[in-house]
Amino acid sequence: PDWEDKRVHPLLRKTFSVDADITSARVYVCGLGLYELEINGERVGDEYLTPYCNAYDKWLQYQTYDVTHLLNKGNNAIGAMLGNGWYKGRFGFGNFGEALYGDTFALLCELVVQYSDGRVETIISDESWKAAPGPVLFSDIYDGEIQDARKIADGYSKACFDDSSWSGVKTVNINSELLEARRSLPVRIMEQRKPVKVIKTPKNETVLDMGQNMVGWLQFKVNAPKGSEIFLQYGEELQDGCFYRENLRSAKAEFRYISNGETALVRPYFTFYGFRYVKIEGWPGELRPEDFTGCVVYSDMERTGTIETSN
Repeated sequence: PDWEDKRVHPLLRKTFSVDADITSARVYVCGLGLYELEINGERVGDEYLTPYCNAYDKWLQYQTYDVTHLLNKGNNAIGAMLGNGWYKGRFGFGNFGEALYGDTFALLCELVVQYSDGRVETIISDESWKAAPGPVLFSDIYDGEIQDARKIADGYSKACFDDSSWSGVKTVNINSELLEARRSLPVRIMEQRKPVKVIKTPKNETVLDMGQNMVGWLQFKVNAPKGSEIFLQYGEELQDGCFYRENLRSAKAEFRYISNGETALVRPYFTFYGFRYVKIEGWPGELRPEDFTGCVVYSDMERTGTIETSN
């Protein structure tokens, strides 16, 4: 994005035209740091936290997706949302601070369209794209995420979206010799769990118990007044019956959601948590466990065996 504040999480988009029948379309994409990609209003793939954890000074992996089914004859659009991740966020032991590898959001993208008449067209990430601030105000692997739904640009990856007020973009240099095809297995939502109970602690805290320690996040459905804030804190254990997370040291492990007044299905985009318990503040009305789903996230590994024990 062509603006000075490098903390602002951007949305990026570009329109293009498909003028004939196509036989295939593949997109090759990498983000600095994390990205989520859309084409014509549809999320590309079912992976999360792409392009994963890289040694950005030594290698930088990109992912490849078949997007043939997402393209239309005529006008199309491609869009991306970027988050800090391991590239720009706070990461590591000791006083590393932020921007461990870099301080500038960037997207590298190449969409290759194969037409039925044999032609090949390539749409690339160049200065024809546009940018605008997105709904993610802050993201970090350790500290969590802040989302402001009032800043959602609904349909930003559709061709009909009005981007006349959006900013331009600029190119940045990366060492292309560091690029390589994916090293990491896909990270997906591999299990979904419902809370086993709602706890009222001796400190009058409202805490969801997921029944076991897990990695991922809570997804929830909510309809809250515009401008109201829902605040989640994640922890692994209780102490004296109360919410506890001193074992996380300086990691905040939080999620803040500011409502736009509409019914929404909410999840974080650019962070994850290790947790069993979630303390919830600011929930509008009665808190119902059925409105929450624990999304268990891990690498989609091939299972090679199992073990059973008597105890």
